[in-house]
Amino acid sequence: MADDVVRKVVGYLRQIEKLAEKGDLDGVLLEARLALRLCNAPSSGEAAPE
Repeated sequence: MADDVVRKVVGYLRQIEKLAEKGDLDGVLLEARLALRLCNAPSSGEAAPE
């Protein structure tokens, strides 16, 4: 199970790299949020205030 999650996150990171090279920041943000959600980590916009 953990290996599958790591593979998916690496896939998201590769996609983020491609989108960043193209300058597609909206795509980068979307892919980053998907990767964070997969790891059960909130994105900065979803984080609870301290």
